[in-house]
Amino acid sequence: MPKIGIIILAAGSSSRMGKPKQLLPLGKGSMLSHVVQESLKSHAAEVICVLGANSTLIQSEINSSAVRVLINDSWQHGLGTSIACAVEHCEHLDALLITLGDQPLVDTEYLNDMIREFRSNNDKIIATSYDGRPGVPALFPKAYFKDLQQLTGDQGAKTILKQNAPDIIILEANDKTFDVDTEADYNQLKAGSKTS
Repeated sequence: MPKIGIIILAAGSSSRMGKPKQLLPLGKGSMLSHVVQESLKSHAAEVICVLGANSTLIQSEINSSAVRVLINDSWQHGLGTSIACAVEHCEHLDALLITLGDQPLVDTEYLNDMIREFRSNNDKIIATSYDGRPGVPALFPKAYFKDLQQLTGDQGAKTILKQNAPDIIILEANDKTFDVDTEADYNQLKAGSKTS
């Protein structure tokens, strides 16, 4: 059985929100602690959370010894640096499922759907559909670790997904990929979400 790690990217400064969105109240805790709990309930072997801006404040909120927290000192240089930072510590794993700390509707059920799909196709990238285009959450086999480690800038893993289109299986997540970037997004989440 392949050992799969989940990487939660939560290093950004929440510039559009004006305050750390990782700490916004959601359910019984914060938005990030909700994402962490959903990941911990999945079939993944390990959960890694990458922090950057406001890391000291946010780390105290995660409150779980079951999560490995990594600090990306280069977080200002974009999402790609957080992925590269995490992959450096994941040589013992067979695959990585990259997910975002600001997509709280990505639940355990969807993460397990991705893991199940990967177990049947463990040489493929399993990605999430954005109008037919692949995006994160995305699950990468070990063969892609070296490419992930080279990432910089704010495009995240988009380049790797674009270059390897024939080797990708795309799953539908529907509204689960809803991003919380602004106060309006957060209010919409609270108004319609089962997690609030």
